[in-house]
Amino acid sequence: MKTYTITKENFLNWYYCTGADDEQKDARTEMGRRVIDRLLNGEDFHFSVEDAFNEVEVSCIPLSYLEEFSDDDREVGDLDETVEINLI
Repeated sequence: MKTYTITKENFLNWYYCTGADDEQKDARTEMGRRVIDRLLNGEDFHFSVEDAFNEVEVSCIPLSYLEEFSDDDREVGDLDETVEINLI
């Protein structure tokens, strides 16, 4: 198994700033709903970069966002190996 890394900054840039406008809007709307629901139930809401990272399908992350790659249009899922992505 190969291990690669992605910085929190790169992950957040991919997570919130790429994709179609509708996808970005949906991600932000879903986050807002989660916050509102928790607060209305009297609960605290904590959502870290690590929480977001743990919720995504890492196979969809473009390789160009990883520290070990540059200018590669493929996604993690396109690699012919089993990989682990560490958030740093």
